[in-house]
This record gives sequence, structure tokens and C-alpha cells, in this order.
Amino acid sequence: MLGCMVDFVNVHHLELFYYVARHSGISAACKRIPYGVQQPAVSIQLGRLEAELNAKLFERRPFKLTSAGQLVYDHIRPFFDGLPDLAEIVGKNFSGSLRVVGLGEVMRAYVPDILYGISQKERGLRISVQELDQAGCEASVLSGEADIAITVLQKSFPKGISGLSLIRLPIGFVVRKDILAEAGQLLRQLASGEHTLVCLPDHELITRNFRAGINLRRLKVKSVMSVTSQDIVSIYAKAGLGVGLAALSPSMSENASLAFVPLAGFQAVEVGAFWHGEIKPPARVLLDMLLQKAKNLSLP
Repeated sequence: MLGCMVDFVNVHHLELFYYVARHSGISAACKRIPYGVQQPAVSIQLGRLEAELNAKLFERRPFKLTSAGQLVYDHIRPFFDGLPDLAEIVGKNFSGSLRVVGLGEVMRAYVPDILYGISQKERGLRISVQELDQAGCEASVLSGEADIAITVLQKSFPKGISGLSLIRLPIGFVVRKDILAEAGQLLRQLASGEHTLVCLPDHELITRNFRAGINLRRLKVKSVMSVTSQDIVSIYAKAGLGVGLAALSPSMSENASLAFVPLAGFQAVEVGAFWHGEIKPPARVLLDMLLQKAKNLSLP
């Protein structure tokens, strides 16, 4: 039994204990907790929980719940077992909001006029928009913090996520027109060090596809400048800081001093949408309008 009357118990400590009890150990629990947490931190916080309750909750090696630990686990388990379904339950009953996340360049190029149309038709709809990278989009959709993500699509998604491709965009170089050349010549100039490549970080799909393409051609780029968005790629290319690497977008035709040089034979990127579980009605409307826009889209 618990050793004393408890005035306050940290709910986060209880959550960590739930995962440890469910997966029979701290090490196994850390692999399954849906947010990043290290084993030493879990051990410390479980020690604090035991101090709060004035009771030992489990044996460490081999793992075994004590009678007090089993009592606590049985008490908290129904609540934490039901948390994964909470967002879906709320979403089905309260659909008066639309929470959209996505890459900044994609959101600015394809979404504003659609959201305007939706807001005019659904006057009471609460719309929120947040710019996130691809990993952030996945985390937000999985946690139920976003209804739909619009971004560059990876080859696979975590379990429970559904995705739909909207458009394929070729990748290529963004260059000032005063240094404009064919793609092959620009590749050779990058390999010789004559130009610096301005690109997204290596984990981004556009950069990964480019790396795969130059590896097949047994080329290496000597000088690389990594930036955080495709918008910055264009800004730096325009400033003469290097040759930009980007996916083709409609906004590129608006810049008279830059040109887009497609990289033939390099894998394109797919822009699309993804969501978790059953898609909410406002997100479904957004998706249908994006599909129609993609069909009618004329790229430069």
C-alpha cells in the first residue's frame, strides 16, 4: 500500500511510469514514449514519483512491479490507454476548426487563395496555419495538433498517416541570368569549385535527390552553403552567393533577374498532403480544392 496521504502527484511522472510499467522497463519505455526523452531523465523523474508517493513502485533488475506499483498502474492505465483516441473523438464532435501545417514555400504558393475561399463559405470556421519542416509536420499531425499537412512527401509515412500526392516538381538550379548556363556546365562549375551550391540541409528531400543524382554521375560539389528555406535559396542566388538548388515553383517566374535550370535525369519531388486517421470535413474540403488547383496549375 502507499505509505501516506498524497497532496500532489506530478502527472508527467505518472505518464512516464505508465510507459515503464506497460513495457516492463525504462529502456524499453524510452523507445516507445512518443516524444524524445532519455533514460537517465526517466529514472530521475520516476525516483521523484516514488518520493511523492512514499512508496517503491518497481524492482529495476529484473523488472517487476511492486504491489504499490501495480496499484498505481491499474489506477492510471484506463486514462493513458485512452489518450491516443482523444484527438479523433474530439475531432469527430467538434469540426469547426481547420489546423494546417506545411512548408513555408508550399503554403505561400498554393494555399492562401484556397483558405480565403473556405473562410468566405464557412464564416464560423477557425483557421490556423503554421510553417513547419517535413519532420515537424509529421509530429504535429500524429499528435493531433494539426488536421492536415501540405509539404514535400517522403516515400513512406508512420502508421496511421494517409497521404495524397498533388503535383510533381522537377528540381534544378536557380541562377542569376548573368551567369546562366546549361545544367551540365553548372554541374561542372560546382564540381570545380567555381560556384558555391546554396541548398537546403542534407536531410531535406530536394537535397537528397540532388546528392543521389551527382553520385550516379560520380561528381562532388566542393563548396556548399546550407540554408533553411527555398525562399532563402532564391535570395542568396540573387545576391550572387552561389547557384541555388530548388524545386520549381510558380513564384520563380516573378523574379526577372533569376532563371530556373531543370536538372534532367534527377528525381523530382512530390508535393502533397497527409493526415492522421479519418480526415475532418474542413480538411477534406481543403484537400479537394488543392487537387483542383493542382490540375489547373501552369508552372513556368
